[in-house]
Amino acid sequence: MIDGENSRKVQTISRRVGLALGIVAAVVVAVEIAARATRATHNRRVGNLGDHLHLTVAGSGLPIIFLHGFRGSGRYWEPQVLTLAANHQIIIVDLLGFGQSPWPARSSYDVVAHLDAIHGTVEPIIRGRRATIIGHSMGAILAAEYARRYREQVSGLIVLNAPMFRSESE
Repeated sequence: MIDGENSRKVQTISRRVGLALGIVAAVVVAVEIAARATRATHNRRVGNLGDHLHLTVAGSGLPIIFLHGFRGSGRYWEPQVLTLAANHQIIIVDLLGFGQSPWPARSSYDVVAHLDAIHGTVEPIIRGRRATIIGHSMGAILAAEYARRYREQVSGLIVLNAPMFRSESE
């Protein structure tokens, strides 16, 4: 049985818990609203790019295309690879939905959407020249698939920390 003093303590604790839960709920709603506003602002800012990706391009010579891993951006490669610009054209890609690139115009981030965006963005720069493509992690998967899909445009392939699976379902 709860006496008067304990009843007041339980009510006080209940109010505090309710207040804390209310604050947490308000923060969650505020974060969601901010995220939607940020995405809307980002989409307006880069909407004119369509699926064209943000690039860092430096140097001249044989092109080397760099694809970063999941949760990264082209900044992963800088400034280390920019030293290669003395002898090569360096093309550092922010993949679709990462870094300064737009979110996909379609609803998915599937391999086809990434490959279409990569090819549509880098092809005008390499203008039919063969390029070496280097990918890290998720970028390694995309680099390998890009090399398979655009064989005639790829002179070399380097994959770093490629995720490996025993079966297609994995």
